Amino acid sequence: MRGTVLVIALVFIVFLVTVFELPAWVMLGIWFAEQAVFGAVGLTNPTGGGGVAYFAHVGGFAFGLIAIRLLATRRKEVPPPYPVY
Repeated sequence: MRGTVLVIALVFIVFLVTVFELPAWVMLGIWFAEQAVFGAVGLTNPTGGGGVAYFAHVGGFAFGLIAIRLLATRRKEVPPPYPVY
């Protein structure tokens, strides 16, 4: 696995409050799932906005992943031509 970035998450379970360190990719997965579920629930409410904002987040996240895959290039790290102190 590449570099691991940890996110500190505050978790509330009834009266228990605890802190977890989670990898960023896990936290992003939880956030993505939450947005998708709330968007789907918003579709069932006829008086609401239909979950448009939640689906905008999901679409933006998906677009960002696709854009990173298409535009990111790996560059070989070139050492400087002279010693750096």
